[in-house]
Amino acid sequence: MHVVQLEINGFRGIRHLRVRFEQQTVIIGPNGCGKTTIADALALALGRDRLVRQLTDHDFNGSDPAATDRLRIIATIAGFPGDDPAQADHWFRDGRAVERWWDSTSGQALAVASRAGLPLCAQIAFAARFDRETLEVETLRYFHDDDTVLDPFVDDAVMQFPTSLLTELGFFLV
Repeated sequence: MHVVQLEINGFRGIRHLRVRFEQQTVIIGPNGCGKTTIADALALALGRDRLVRQLTDHDFNGSDPAATDRLRIIATIAGFPGDDPAQADHWFRDGRAVERWWDSTSGQALAVASRAGLPLCAQIAFAARFDRETLEVETLRYFHDDDTVLDPFVDDAVMQFPTSLLTELGFFLV
């Protein structure tokens, strides 16, 4: 399995960005262009929190988050065995990810395969909010199955992501 797309919203200097990945992707660029922010976003979404320093208010776009501001990172994962949910039932079952189909042409995870040959995918989201009273950041990692859920901290519709599934994802930074 591998990440095919990363969507970053409100994280550090990135207001909104979508990055698509191939089996092997190299990110290069001058200092200060966002390479580390992309790597940190991947680490947060994929549960490699120890690779990222503790989040603060400065990690929210604009460095002055209001109570309603949310940082959100969505990783789209593909490469499931046989592109068959039955072969990855520990990912796709009640209380886990909803089957989606990756359309690399549009860059979208579709609820219904629009054509044959689209790979099965799941989406993992990482969200954060800043509490001004305690000056702490609260985080949540969950299956992103519904684009209409605007605040995963309030809506009961999200399914928390079990960290045991993260061991199946290879993630390397060099």
